[in-house]
Amino acid sequence: MFDFLRKLAENPKRLEVLGTGEQVRDFCYVKDCVEAFILAAEKNVAVGVVFNIAGGNPISIRDLAYLMVKMLGLDGQTEIVFTGESWKLYVDISKIRSKLGFEPKVGLEEEILRLKR
Repeated sequence: MFDFLRKLAENPKRLEVLGTGEQVRDFCYVKDCVEAFILAAEKNVAVGVVFNIAGGNPISIRDLAYLMVKMLGLDGQTEIVFTGESWKLYVDISKIRSKLGFEPKVGLEEEILRLKR
């Protein structure tokens, strides 16, 4: 959503969306995520259990783009263009490394092995 907002702020007449738009996401408001973390910390039944956190309302990226344009009052003014190329999800952790000293302890191959356990 931030990427859409940034792009629309730069050019409200055209929104380029990476991918086909058929990708589906289930967004969760950050305050709700915090609440989920608090609940997991407070409940003994959560110990050692992995939970997915989501808003419970999956939406295609295509529908999200049109919804955001409509809610921002840009309906009929903004051309939405899909690149057809899918994106790659890459997270830059340099900030958390430098600010908090975070360093991942488990590599990808070990993660895969641990999934099988």
